[in-house]
Formats: sequence, C-alpha cells, structure tokens
Amino acid sequence: MRLFSHLKVNITLSLLLICSICLVVILSARSAVHASGTSLTLTITSGPPTTSERINGTGFGANERVTINFDTTALTTTTTSSLGAFFVSIKIPATALPGSHTISAVGQSSGLSAQANFLVRTNWDMFGFIAQHTHWNSYENVVNTTNGIASSPAVDSWKVDVGANDGKVYAFNTTTGTSVWTATTGGAISSSPAVAQGVLYVGSQNGSLYAYNAKNGAFQWSASTGGPITSSPVVTTGVVYVGSKDGKLYAFNIKTATTAWTATTGAPITSSPAVVNGMVYVGSEDHKVYAFNAKTGASVWSAMLGSSTDSSPSIANGVLYIGANDNILYAFNASTGAVLWTATTRGTLVSAPAVANNIVYVGSNDKKLYAFNAKTGLKIWAQATGAGIVASPTVANGIVYIGSQDNKLYALNAKTGLVLWTGTAKAAITSSVAVSDGVIYVGSSSPDDKLYTFHL
Repeated sequence: MRLFSHLKVNITLSLLLICSICLVVILSARSAVHASGTSLTLTITSGPPTTSERINGTGFGANERVTINFDTTALTTTTTSSLGAFFVSIKIPATALPGSHTISAVGQSSGLSAQANFLVRTNWDMFGFIAQHTHWNSYENVVNTTNGIASSPAVDSWKVDVGANDGKVYAFNTTTGTSVWTATTGGAISSSPAVAQGVLYVGSQNGSLYAYNAKNGAFQWSASTGGPITSSPVVTTGVVYVGSKDGKLYAFNIKTATTAWTATTGAPITSSPAVVNGMVYVGSEDHKVYAFNAKTGASVWSAMLGSSTDSSPSIANGVLYIGANDNILYAFNASTGAVLWTATTRGTLVSAPAVANNIVYVGSNDKKLYAFNAKTGLKIWAQATGAGIVASPTVANGIVYIGSQDNKLYALNAKTGLVLWTGTAKAAITSSVAVSDGVIYVGSSSPDDKLYTFHL
C-alpha cells in the first residue's frame, strides 16, 4: 500500500509537471503569436517638431492600457478596444531634433509592443518660408542664441535648390554639397525656387515660369509671361502665383500649366506675392500694393505707397507689412488696405520684412537692420552692418539672420539686436537666408557665385 501510495503521488506530480509545462508552452505560443501580430501605423512619417500625428495600433490585449512613447519619453496613454486595437493622436515634441526617432506603443498588462519610425525634418520650401512670407521658421530648435550658424534658398528634405545668373537651377545634397542635378532655363535666375508636391517652380528673366521634377530635375512645363520674372513664385491650393515685369500678376494651374487668371498693375512687378485667407498680395513699381481674390484675380483693394517698391509683402495676424523706396516701412490692414502705421529708415527698403513674436524686422540700404513693434511701429532696436542691405531677414529660434553687401552674414539676438556671430563670403550677400534642421544656407553674388552653408 505504501509503495502504491508513493507511486500514485509520483504519477500525480508528474502529471502536474507535464500539465504545467504544457500550459507554459501554450501561453508562450499565444504570447509569441500575439507579439508577432502587433503593429503600429503612422498617418504621417515625417514632419517638423509639433507635427500632429495619428497612430493606429493593432494586436494588443483586449481593453488594456497602452503607453505611447517618443524615443524614451512617454507622451500619452490610451485604451484598446475588445479586439486589441486603438487610435490615438499625439504631437511630436517641440524639442525633437532633426533625424529619425522611434514612436513605440507598449501594453501595460500584456507587455506587447510595436514601433515605427518618424523623421523629424523641416523643409524651407519657398521664399519667405511659407505662403504668407513671414520669413520665420518657428520649428528651428538646433541653432540658438548660445551656439553656431544656419541658412538657404529652398530646402527640400535631403537637397537644397537655388537659381543662378547663368540661367541654371542647381540642386545640391544638403549633407555633402555634391550636385544632384542641374536644369537650364532661357535666362538669368534671381527668382527663388518654390517646391510643392514634388515639383520645383522658378521664374527666369527670359519671361517664363518653369516647373521641374524636384527629385531629378526633369522638365515638366514652362509658361510665358510678357516680361522678365525676378519675382519669386508661391504655390498653394493647386495654383502657382508669380509677378512679371510686364506689370501683371499671374496665376497658373500647376497640373495643366494653363493661365487661371492675370491681374494688371500699372508698372513692373519685382515683388514676390504672398497668399493667405483666399487673398494674394503683391507690390508694384506703380507706387501701390495690391490685394486680389486668389481664386478669380478680382481686385479687392489697392493702397498707395510713397514711391515704387521692390520689397515683398509679409502678412501676419491680419496685417500686411511692406517696404518701399521712399525709406518707409508700411503696415496695412490686410482685409481693407487701411494704413495702420509707418516707420522711417534712412535708406530704401528692398528687403522683404520678417515677422515673428510681434516684432517686424527689415533691412535698409542705410546699412542697418531694424526691429519694430509689429503692432505700433515703434523702433525696438537698429543694428549696423558694413554696407547696404537688400536681402530679407530670417528669424529662427531667437536669432535673426541677415546678409549684407559688406560680404558678411550676420546672426543677431532677435530681442536685443546684439551681434552673435558673422560669417564671411567673397562677395556681397543679396540672397536671403533659409534655415532648416540646424543648417543655414545663403548665396553670394558675382564674382563669388557660391552657395554657403553654416552649421554647428
């Protein structure tokens, strides 16, 4: 009986051990199958800091809490459905530096996880950064008032695009500076390129607007105007807008290259148009600034300046800012054209204003960069350079950048005007700076004819 009892106990223990092993194997198999079935899908795979992102996760435990991480930082938590799926919105952190980052989802009870990559990248797609031409890169978080340099014409992900007086558009690799492609127009190019939906647009002094494949430089189409184009194009809602020295503002359909409409001013247009809230604004050498309906080209209003203008309008918070050759910076109500205030310098204002944090910056041919209160026009500070300024200022992360005809690029504290550092070219800098992902790009004039980059 004792032998039988021991045998019975041993058999029982063996059975329990076998069952435990089987249970572990089954659970492990389930976990493996479940883990291998998790997924994380991003609506957007790249963008600047503060980008809103929609995430879809599947294959997690039913009704469990899931933590969403950006690299090692927890952003939020969410609860899955009975099928183990979830949708959640996050915002890419403002401090996220340029480069690839990991967004992960981790189940708090199951331990299941999935991840996807997000590329933090800020493009400088057109003159003035955005269609309103504020010249303010609010996403920049690498270069600041305590470190290095940054600048460029049009930055499109991994390459920088720029036009030249030899009639060519150049695309360079942003990392190595090597040539990616070149494309030839029929005249000198002083127009800044604009990149939208994989297409690069640029005006030429032969009177045509050109469209090229932004990736490889293949010719797409060209459209003629009645005069040379030095105005920089702006692209939005399927239309590219550009001014011409024939005195007209043109709107072209980006898919068909056909003219959507033209609007006539009384003199050549060298000013670059700005677009916001269904309106397109541009200055003319007929001593006026104009507002047109962006869809139809119908005139909404025009306002007198004290002289002709080569400056381009910038629009922020319902106000249009533009300089003129009478040495005055004007602020107009963007809806009505009513003058809000004027501010006087001692030189002509070819420079397009930049607007950031309720301050408007503009360069003058009196050799100074000015900062005015954007609401009142009161001068905050003025900083001297060694020669006249025709380039447009750029603002990013507390720094305002400006090129001068003394062959130098200046980086100033945006609040105080204190010079932080200068970079030197071998000719006058009339090109406007572009700042993208901690790098500064700027072109120099003849006889130097170079694109310069500055970075940490």
